[in-house]
Amino acid sequence: MDTPKSMVRRAKPLATDLACHTPCDDRQMDDDRALPWNAPPPPPRQPKPGEPLFEFVRATDRRWIVVELRFNGESYGWEAQLLEDGIDLFVAHGQFPTRALAVQWAEVERAHWSAPPAGTGNER
Repeated sequence: MDTPKSMVRRAKPLATDLACHTPCDDRQMDDDRALPWNAPPPPPRQPKPGEPLFEFVRATDRRWIVVELRFNGESYGWEAQLLEDGIDLFVAHGQFPTRALAVQWAEVERAHWSAPPAGTGNER
């Protein structure tokens, strides 16, 4: 069956000299500062302190662990972070819809990491 001529799209011929393709005469484009590789670096990121929740000692190596909660906005929710010696990130989990769920996860992690390792004779 043939397609009616009214439904056939014909390609328009390409124009080689369009008014929108004029040579760039922008003085600002000649400035080296406008180039991304020469742009000044952004200021360093300023970390936001988390909300301290609790602290405990890890049973395996007696390291001090600090647990902090952070709210990352409505889209990302709550995050719990376990920090070795209060500085280095050890474990983190995020996207909890409520603060209570983040606290519950942190308490489970505390119970896991503060328990003595199996086979040491110190099990409860």
